Amino acid sequence: MPPLDDRPRSFLGSLARLSAEATHDAFVNEVLETFGRFDPPNGELSHRWTLDLHGICADGATEEEAICNWRRLARRQLLQDAPAQINTASDHIGYLPASAHS
Repeated sequence: MPPLDDRPRSFLGSLARLSAEATHDAFVNEVLETFGRFDPPNGELSHRWTLDLHGICADGATEEEAICNWRRLARRQLLQDAPAQINTASDHIGYLPASAHS
């Protein structure tokens, strides 16, 4: 298991080659393992899905949109924290090269 402060970076990097279904499963598992939240719309309060994971909160009209928005916000946050460790030029979803994991 990666150090606690590296877990968001490792999780984001692990998503690079997953199918849409596997990505959804990975998010559900990560939410459960890290006590995050992935809340469906609550008809009276909200019509949007909310995803709060690793201190990054995103929402969307669908589960998929919430996941995409979370990934975008996570890449932005991680780039601000350590820009040299994320190679956004090689992959539009922020794939981490193998050297970043060592």
